[in-house]
Amino acid sequence: APGGGAPGGPRPAGSSTSPEDILDEAARRLRQDAGRTASASAPGGRGGLAREAARILGATDPHGILGIPRSATIEQARSRYKALVKRYDAARGIIHKSAAEREKSNLIMARINGAFEAIRPSRPRRGPRSAGGDPASR
Repeated sequence: APGGGAPGGPRPAGSSTSPEDILDEAARRLRQDAGRTASASAPGGRGGLAREAARILGATDPHGILGIPRSATIEQARSRYKALVKRYDAARGIIHKSAAEREKSNLIMARINGAFEAIRPSRPRRGPRSAGGDPASR
């Protein structure tokens, strides 16, 4: 396994891991969890959440991360983004029981936020006010 430890085990102290390695490992574990819980859970239960998290971590394009079609409008993307934030933000939604759950949620939120930023139209930046000039020169 990467990092020199047993597969799925703790990494040795001092080993360096890139954010991509962490995301890959989290996605791999979530896919395994989804496979184990898919048949045992009811629709909308933890198995669905694990599958959704695995999809978010495994997707490579912003639309796939948000789980929307490429033809989706910005309003549809925003609606889906808000629903995912409610579900995965550590300050809202599900209550996390362990540091590992919080770490997973933070990784997922980073992917969700990045995907929405990529899809959302850029906002025009307001420049400095030209009418009043520089207040320090008055």
